[in-house]
Amino acid sequence: MQRIFPYRTATNILLGIVFGSILCMAVCSKYNSHPDEMYHVGAAEFYKSAWLPPAVGDKRAIASNSDYGTTYLYQFDVCYFFTAKAAKIIKYIITNINYYIQLRVVTAFLFLVMLVMCAFFVKNSCYNSAAFMLLATPQLWYVFSYVNGDAFPFFVSYLIALLLFCREDSKETFFCSTPCSGNWYRGAVLGILIALLLLSKLNYLVFVAFLCTFALYAIFFKSEKQNRFYIFKMWMFVFFVAFCIFAPRYIYDVSINDFHKSDKLATWSQAYAKPQYKNGTKGEPPTYYGYNLRSKGVSVASLFRSPWEWQSVSFKSFVGLYGWMKITSPPWYYTMMALLWIFLIGVLFFLFFKNYQSLDVPLLCITFFFILMTIIQSIYNSWCNDFQAQGRYFFPALPLVFVILLQFKNSILERYILPLLNMVFCIAGLTSFVGVALVRILTC
Repeated sequence: MQRIFPYRTATNILLGIVFGSILCMAVCSKYNSHPDEMYHVGAAEFYKSAWLPPAVGDKRAIASNSDYGTTYLYQFDVCYFFTAKAAKIIKYIITNINYYIQLRVVTAFLFLVMLVMCAFFVKNSCYNSAAFMLLATPQLWYVFSYVNGDAFPFFVSYLIALLLFCREDSKETFFCSTPCSGNWYRGAVLGILIALLLLSKLNYLVFVAFLCTFALYAIFFKSEKQNRFYIFKMWMFVFFVAFCIFAPRYIYDVSINDFHKSDKLATWSQAYAKPQYKNGTKGEPPTYYGYNLRSKGVSVASLFRSPWEWQSVSFKSFVGLYGWMKITSPPWYYTMMALLWIFLIGVLFFLFFKNYQSLDVPLLCITFFFILMTIIQSIYNSWCNDFQAQGRYFFPALPLVFVILLQFKNSILERYILPLLNMVFCIAGLTSFVGVALVRILTC
């Protein structure tokens, strides 16, 4: 198809337009026009001068408290540390801009890195699948346009997906090649990335669990017998590197908060949360309507009915719901995006049943299982913690979709269907992100 139409060049141009839109949103939108941005900025601002996270109860953390009486500083997220330190560099490059814009530019830069990796370093056989992760939803672009804790772990998971799966040789893809120094180098980088993912948003743990399951599959089922011990050593090296980075952070947290951190967090939250988010005097759950629905007697099945409509809100916020979940796209847009996803899933099932004998069926089953787990954990969080039917919780599934798409990289899907789908997804997404989000947010 490249000979008939330069699809890769066209897709790269669209990716450039997407990045320009992200940068425009980051630079031009008002402060706190986006979900919880003031709390994310407060967490990053702590690291302007600090180098270590605070203990629970540290008064310096009060400035970043949310309505729930909690702060992102008490979580393991490293994104605020890196964003704050990188913002110092931005300050010297782009002078006379507000601090929150410096932080936004850093976040947008992560998307630029993914764009460059996809446009210039991914092989043709994997390109359309890699581009799909960046073009599938404008909600992803939106996340990279303001300060939050979701952009960084997606960036890391994207790099992991490219490093681990986007290879020309399928044996290299599964680290089943004969011993060579290049594998160990990639293993060290992979270990660092896994550690960063462990030190990020908790919903990305499902992707870490997938990687662990994939490692077992690669060692015992995918590798050749004569290389099995070598592959085992390599994966142990990967997880050892990850452990060496994660362990000091965990040990430090225990040293400043001991083993009763959850009790301290509950006390802190009760002291600083707004009234509707506090527990009652007799231990009753908070009065906020969406908090801890399970303890209030709401069944999980009720989440899919009025007034909750979890599935509807989750899908809309996955493909384009902006601001504080108040700025919606036209109804036709959501219908179109739903039809595009249904079409893609239908093509995948058709190709699966047509070519299943030549596919890695166990890997497809493993990947599909963890995609379901991504959805289930979002449902569980809305039921047992706080009703947050937000599509960003589905973002860990995008690298998993990438793994599935790569199984068909030599089929009509990669050569013809995905190039067209990428363009349609992107153009539709731009009508929502630019025509709705940018216009509404910049004019409000």
